[in-house]
Amino acid sequence: MSRGWVIGLMLFVALIKDPTSIAFALDTKNSPKASYNTSPMSLGGGSQLMLISPNQWFPLAEKLSGYLEKTHDQFAKLYGEIPAFQTTLRLIDAETFYKETGAPNWTNAMYYRGEITIPLSFDQEIEIDDLFRSVRHEYTHAVINALSAGRCPGWLDEGLAQWAEGTINPALEPSLRKWLYFNNPISLDMLQGGFTKLETRMVPPAYGQSLFAAKTVIHSFGFNQIQGYFKSLRSGDTKQSAFSKSFELSESGFEKALGKSLKRWAFSKEKIEINWSKHVHTKDEMAHSVNFE
Repeated sequence: MSRGWVIGLMLFVALIKDPTSIAFALDTKNSPKASYNTSPMSLGGGSQLMLISPNQWFPLAEKLSGYLEKTHDQFAKLYGEIPAFQTTLRLIDAETFYKETGAPNWTNAMYYRGEITIPLSFDQEIEIDDLFRSVRHEYTHAVINALSAGRCPGWLDEGLAQWAEGTINPALEPSLRKWLYFNNPISLDMLQGGFTKLETRMVPPAYGQSLFAAKTVIHSFGFNQIQGYFKSLRSGDTKQSAFSKSFELSESGFEKALGKSLKRWAFSKEKIEINWSKHVHTKDEMAHSVNFE
């Protein structure tokens, strides 16, 4: 599995005009190449995961079970108690996936309607580290959906999912710098509900900017405040009220400071860095915060 999957998924998401037209109800029972094993899992806090995989990938599914149990506990350390939710992780042979979803053959992962789907090839060696990163990215969406009752802004949801991968797709920084050389930062309003309505050329920089913005939130406020923000969203506060109450700053004020920080970064030699393991152990890091004056 190539690290190029992120850009591939970006473009696929951007090109979907009507997601309901894609055949997401994959018929694993009638797959011509495999019979499937179904394994229910109980996770911390009462969450439930159904893991579905071809029988020949059962050893891999067992590894993923242990990995997801550990990942769920790590998220609970970062975000606090996670409301109980149910999701499905489905490993499926790539041929069946592309045939039944209509997705381009560079789509390597998908989270849709509470289900994570990972297409894999029977004929190619599986790179376990890349698979773990893909699963962690998609599982982040499931956790944030539960934490925010499905109300997290798209830019923060996607940014935190990329951050949780622990490494950055090398194509993101160049695309974001190029965009910022000639354009203003993409407005957060355009990134509130995901990126399906953006022009295709805007999609890679939108993902890069979302990662930059999420990293800024982490470094400037910390996970205690992020946890409070999700709780406010879950309790029904408006997004504007939840943001202001949790971060003591309006979303427009944050966006203004973020824009200045993005422009400075674009013309510097700095890289966007991620230290997932450090945050898992220390929870908060306040370095490199944005100046909100």
